[in-house]
Amino acid sequence: MTKIADALDAKADNSNSVSGVLLASAWAGVDSPFTQELEVEGLGATQNGTISVSHDATIVQRDAARNALLSIVGQDEGVLTISADGEMPEVDIPVVVILLG
Repeated sequence: MTKIADALDAKADNSNSVSGVLLASAWAGVDSPFTQELEVEGLGATQNGTISVSHDATIVQRDAARNALLSIVGQDEGVLTISADGEMPEVDIPVVVILLG
């Protein structure tokens, strides 16, 4: 267990946060699911990490994110593909991506 904890601690030490915005005007598709590519500086094609709605998002933006049912559906060098499986957001949604080293 100690080795696992040490490995996880090292990953957390090497993390980097990158801010981005899912633009209301950038969603592609006529019907759900809608998709959007989000550029993420420093993201590797197979790198692990997490994405979440930014802490400074407004209640309107958080509500839009919940109603959109957002998911990551693709990853490439420097780019995440995000899917809105629910409603297409009509407002910009600020996000934070935590990249693990």
